[in-house]
Amino acid sequence: MKKSTLIITSLVIAGIIAATAIFFVNKSKKAKSGPPRIAINHSANKPEPINAENMELALQPPSSNASEKTLPLSNGTTSRTDIQADNQPASAPREEDRHVTLAFFDDLVELALKHYHPAHSIANPGNKGRLDLSVKTLNMHYGLSLEGLEGDSHENKSSARQTILSYVMTPAMLDILFDLYGKEFLLKAQEKAPSTVKLFPIHSQQPVSRPLSLLQQKEFFRLCGKKLQDLGRVFSTISTMNRFSSRVANFLKVRTELNNAYYTFWSLKDNNTEQNRIDEAANNIKKNILNVEKTKKALVASIVNKARPQTISQDDILYIAKWVFRRQSNDATSQKTFATLGKHLLTLGKDFSRQAETLQ
Repeated sequence: MKKSTLIITSLVIAGIIAATAIFFVNKSKKAKSGPPRIAINHSANKPEPINAENMELALQPPSSNASEKTLPLSNGTTSRTDIQADNQPASAPREEDRHVTLAFFDDLVELALKHYHPAHSIANPGNKGRLDLSVKTLNMHYGLSLEGLEGDSHENKSSARQTILSYVMTPAMLDILFDLYGKEFLLKAQEKAPSTVKLFPIHSQQPVSRPLSLLQQKEFFRLCGKKLQDLGRVFSTISTMNRFSSRVANFLKVRTELNNAYYTFWSLKDNNTEQNRIDEAANNIKKNILNVEKTKKALVASIVNKARPQTISQDDILYIAKWVFRRQSNDATSQKTFATLGKHLLTLGKDFSRQAETLQ
């Protein structure tokens, strides 16, 4: 009897243990499988952290349907790759250089459109449109504002300008920048031209604001194309001139002599010097003025006779020559660099000219 009771008790205990084990196993399986859950793209609401350098290089706000990651490139540019949700195809990577940013080309297009004056407008009552944008204007604008141009974080404007010039003015970097931004520049112009507004006169009324017509947009692209190609030919010509540096140096020398002649003349006048010495100083000024003009014409002609520019004034040719001379003297910029710059400006100018023909 005791033996039977013991056996029954053992069987009951074993059954309880087995039931308990089965209960916990089933609960564990339910916890693992659970109900199906909808995937949520948290990155659309919570952008990933961006360090200070990448903040400068951000090109566009994050998409609500995609998370973004900024990847550094070996040439100092960054690529922004959009990963689309719901298996949508990824957009093309956007790249931006750390010193020359997309904002520079935004501003450059706006500057060009600002200096384009269509025919019969308030700024240009003539019968043909004009693009009044000189190299001197460009150099002064960006030399002061550095719009879209980034130096190192600790630099003042003067140091930043030198950093940017040294960075940009090499054949390899010019190749990279024109490859990176050439099409972008043209697209920016296509985007902004139709919405550009100019003032036109109306008889006996206040001027009226009008967006550029299709014909005026074509004219803008055609004028930009000619200007860019002329600049390309000028830089290409300078890069092949054997005596370029000596010609510019000689012009700067005779111009300094003219300045000294003026200084001498006014010093003699202020000191009530004998009239014959004042007359001699005045004649020296006249002689130096003629020498400066002669030297200037020879320098400009040496460039114009080969480049044959149609949209660049002689004063602008001289300004370019002096700018190139400074780059060669102060920064040891090579002739090959200016040849590369000329080549890319020619190509870009042809792209703008083609755009003028394809606009509809």
